[in-house]
Amino acid sequence: YRSFFAWDSGWHAITMSKIDPDIAAKEMEYIVCMQREDGHIPHEVLIEKLETKAPLQRKLLLSAMKSQYDGKRRSYLTDPPSYFIAAEKIYEKTKDISWLKHILPPMVHCSEFLLKERDLFGDGLISIIHPWESGTDASPVFDAPFGYKNNTILTPFQRLWHYIGLVNHYNKLGWNITDIKQINRFVFEDLTFNSIFIAGLLSLSRLSRLIDDNRKAEALEQTARNMTDALIAHSWDEKSGCFFPRWDVEQPKLSKRKTCASLLPMI
Repeated sequence: YRSFFAWDSGWHAITMSKIDPDIAAKEMEYIVCMQREDGHIPHEVLIEKLETKAPLQRKLLLSAMKSQYDGKRRSYLTDPPSYFIAAEKIYEKTKDISWLKHILPPMVHCSEFLLKERDLFGDGLISIIHPWESGTDASPVFDAPFGYKNNTILTPFQRLWHYIGLVNHYNKLGWNITDIKQINRFVFEDLTFNSIFIAGLLSLSRLSRLIDDNRKAEALEQTARNMTDALIAHSWDEKSGCFFPRWDVEQPKLSKRKTCASLLPMI
């Protein structure tokens, strides 16, 4: 990659923890050093030296969506916090309690940010505001919100047009989450994001107990339990025997497309 993607780094670090745990630990440190003061960990951070060598196609794409980034080249979008799970896997290998005390508070802060800022349906689950925040980008579960009924050779170009359009429209709104919810262009309770988030909360809970913060551990565990109940209540479809994501904050409805994400609540 020519950019740093947080959720990709979470998976990379889990793998690297089996090969070189110290490198995996450093990757987690980089994730939290990119965190904003409000707790938001960005979906992507541009690496300037690599971008100067990017091919023309990449430069054109960056030019079209430059409003996604702040002055420090950090995206205003977020993504599924695989790094919560990675932190636990790395600690299991290193047993470095000083590293854990450094890395855990920023990750808990991130979880608090998402729970506060992204419960847009008011049901305890996290909403994404752009398909890129799902990590699955062009999943068919997003066809219904964008009105794609029959995929054609033009659909990938339509997606790109809509995705860049969302970024630029949100920039006009100053990335204000209240306004983004109100225009309701794309507010989506994603199975991938919520399933990984819940599993991540349980990782953070177990790690909190290791540093004797039992009150925080219990709170994180209870939140995970509440979110699991909400996911079953709102995303399980008995007739289909399947989980589906939900969209449209004004008139919530399920996006009934079966994908591998339909299995993720089992995590």
